[in-house]
Amino acid sequence: PVKVEHYLTLVGRALGIEHEDQHKKHVLSGDIDAIMEETSPCAVANNISPEEARRTIEKNYAAR
Repeated sequence: PVKVEHYLTLVGRALGIEHEDQHKKHVLSGDIDAIMEETSPCAVANNISPEEARRTIEKNYAAR
């Protein structure tokens, strides 16, 4: 099987940098509540209201 990865993931790995692909994880999960829970500290730190965060997450990560 072929594993599809973003090119920056490959470049980082070649440089010895491993980082979880959060976007891919969220897209594959589609679990809005879990994404909200995981990202809420960052949203709060950036003065993003929970309502605005939920709308954005639903727009970008809702299961299709």
